[in-house]
Amino acid sequence: MKKAGTWGLVIMLGAVTACAEVATETVEYKHGETVLEGYFAFDDASSALRPAVLVVHDWMGPSPYVRKRAEQLAKLGYAAFALDMYGKNIRPKDGKEASAQAGKYKSDRALMRARAQAGLERFMKHSMHEGHRLFDRHFAEEIDSEKGPL
Repeated sequence: MKKAGTWGLVIMLGAVTACAEVATETVEYKHGETVLEGYFAFDDASSALRPAVLVVHDWMGPSPYVRKRAEQLAKLGYAAFALDMYGKNIRPKDGKEASAQAGKYKSDRALMRARAQAGLERFMKHSMHEGHRLFDRHFAEEIDSEKGPL
């Protein structure tokens, strides 16, 4: 009986995600004088507010892989925003360039936090999410936008 119930849930979830129409939007925003490029993804088949997921890229920077992850989250019913830590058009081509870019933020945590905050602030301006329910994809914790980590 338990097995049948689980398969029923999986089938229902599949039906829900199959109906999802993912809308995406590339947006520019700034941190100081640095222009950054974020990526929104959400299910536009519904006008309901949804939980928010902030997606932080790895050391290779914003990439098609990161955008795909944001789209997958949107199909699951989240509003996702992939932020940009490095700056528009700063995309490492190999491990050496990625190490140099990531090293800037590893050695300057205040800059890293400020860039992440700029992405979060831009995301919070979008109307498709429940701003008080935010999940950070990189650090895997739920964050209350007013109180901090839960």
